[in-house]
Amino acid sequence: MYPSDHTIGSSPAATPLQEPCNQRCLFQSSSERPRFYVPYRWWEDEATTVLWTFDIQEIRRVVRFGLFHDENLPRTVLQSRNASTVDDFLIALLEPQERPFISNLSHVQKVEEILRRLKPSCCPTIPWSWFPSQANQQTDPREIALKIDAESHLQFKGISFEEWVRYSLGYPAPSVEWFLLQHTAFFIHLSNYLSAYPDEIPKYTEVEKVCGHYQILRRVHTG
Repeated sequence: MYPSDHTIGSSPAATPLQEPCNQRCLFQSSSERPRFYVPYRWWEDEATTVLWTFDIQEIRRVVRFGLFHDENLPRTVLQSRNASTVDDFLIALLEPQERPFISNLSHVQKVEEILRRLKPSCCPTIPWSWFPSQANQQTDPREIALKIDAESHLQFKGISFEEWVRYSLGYPAPSVEWFLLQHTAFFIHLSNYLSAYPDEIPKYTEVEKVCGHYQILRRVHTG
């Protein structure tokens, strides 16, 4: 996940935050999800049924939410539809000026183009960028708290509603996993920072009171 030998005072931009490390995770996906039990996941059967309909907008909703374990399900079903149906779906998704360019596409290529247009656009993943540093000489706990809160909010805005739904139901949700990993990156760096500069702990205790990031900072204090 993240390097455990991060050098205090080095540039965060140069830190390979995606690499694994031996430090424990701050968040565990299994414990972060709401705990409820659904004996029959009826929506998975319903998703397959909808993919066989002729309503491209209903199919769009199924693809957008992706509430099925086989990510290739829409592709498999659409490739099994007849050529005229796939043509109608694609034409419905195209602007008039784009339509002449699809005549030379194969059946498989048309399906891929349909899926590309049905899937929601993903926000680019942004690594956590605010870290404490002696070089910055930040002294105001409120200012530090506001920067931490702004960074967390920026990370949160990159997650779509559909991804939260998927995550809560136990399906893969990369943007939510990324969100949790970036907070773990901050936890690891702050833990290392306060170990190197214990005189900063009182300041960050005040930051805790202002910011409300109790879980992160309490774990730093208690180890």
